[in-house]
Amino acid sequence: MAVGAEPILYFMTKTSSPQHQDSVSDFLEAQIPALLEMAESVLAYGLDAEQLQARLWDLLESWQALGKGPETPPSQEEKAFWNLVGLMNRHPPYHLRGNWAIRHHLETAIDYLRGDTELEPDGLALRP
Repeated sequence: MAVGAEPILYFMTKTSSPQHQDSVSDFLEAQIPALLEMAESVLAYGLDAEQLQARLWDLLESWQALGKGPETPPSQEEKAFWNLVGLMNRHPPYHLRGNWAIRHHLETAIDYLRGDTELEPDGLALRP
């Protein structure tokens, strides 16, 4: 965190209104293609660790700006989205590409979010 920067507040507002739920759906609709492109870039050696972290932070800042509260349960698609974010955050690009088990987990999450499979990836995550 930069000197003098405000701490990130993950749950800025608490609401479960339909309008708020639509904003989560809109967020996912806008961010899933970007996340998939990011994951595919990692697999194609298009992003290094610094670039990946910078893009993940941008995505998390977008989520924080949404101000999603914890009352509305996440959908399976949202859980798969956060699973993929967490996977790319926890492992450096060379593990995502080179470790068979991690790569398989990454590819399963990509396929699920693309709609290419109905099999949900292992370890579905919760929102931050």
